[in-house]
Amino acid sequence: MIVKLNFYSDEYLELPINYTYLVQSAIYRKFDSNISKFLHDEGFTMEKKKFKLFTFSRIISRFSILDDLIVFRNPISIYFASIFDNFVISLLENLIKTGYMNLNEKKLHFKGYEIVKPNFQKKTYKTLSPITVYRTFRKKTIFYGPKDKDFKELIFENLKKKFLIVYSKDYEGKFDFKFKSFKKEVVKYKNGIIIGYSGKLSIDADESLMKILLHCGIGSKNSLGFGMVL
Repeated sequence: MIVKLNFYSDEYLELPINYTYLVQSAIYRKFDSNISKFLHDEGFTMEKKKFKLFTFSRIISRFSILDDLIVFRNPISIYFASIFDNFVISLLENLIKTGYMNLNEKKLHFKGYEIVKPNFQKKTYKTLSPITVYRTFRKKTIFYGPKDKDFKELIFENLKKKFLIVYSKDYEGKFDFKFKSFKKEVVKYKNGIIIGYSGKLSIDADESLMKILLHCGIGSKNSLGFGMVL
């Protein structure tokens, strides 16, 4: 299920420019405690890697940048998606029950939600949060970009692992992916950085894989707010 969460703030919402962790934490606080604990402590394991199988967008709003702050104006929206409806329902139920979400000690009032029905037949998409893929060599992380030959391969391998977790079988269909236009983004996350790419892209895959891609995210670190496309 994919939903657009709508909020408003009594005053301008001021956040650090690198606010991804704040949104991630706010989402975890709105999950049912059992779901939150499972995702935080366990997740879904595949080849020694953990997958959370949800993703979310950047904050969708008019904004201004002042020094090291980003200031959002009403209306404010965040897209959230998961292949597991119970994750989405848990988030919605708690937002409806409490009526708000806290971001950096600022209260965002919950206005409601819209269910987004994806069009699995379209070929052109845009990122709602940057796409990142990487490999780790001797504790050093190497991030790859659209011009690197391994970029598409890493994305496909990641999607096939998610597919196997969800459907308990290998994906044997088609997959083609390329950016039509993109920009590089360097995101500070806790004490490190994550390099990702945003823009317009073309994707051609079987509907079963597109469902995984749109509901779980493309690339790595989806549960940190990366790789949401629509």
